[in-house]
Amino acid sequence: MLHRYFLEKLEEDLRDIWRIKKYKDPADMIFTKEDKRNYDKTTKCHICGKDGFVEGDEKRTKSETTAT
Repeated sequence: MLHRYFLEKLEEDLRDIWRIKKYKDPADMIFTKEDKRNYDKTTKCHICGKDGFVEGDEKRTKSETTAT
C-alpha cells in the first residue's frame, strides 16, 4: 500500500539523517537583548500575521487552528 511505502521511506530518511549526525549537534541560538525586547513586545504571529499574543506574555504559543 502507498501509505506503508511512504512510512518506510520516511523512516529510512530519518535513519540516514541521524546516521550522518546532521542534526545531533545543533548550534546555540544567538538571542540578543534587542531580540528579547522585540520578542516581548510582539502581539502578532510571525507566520500568519494574525493577532493572538498579549504583550509580555511568557507563553508565546498559539494554535493556528484555534486562533482568531
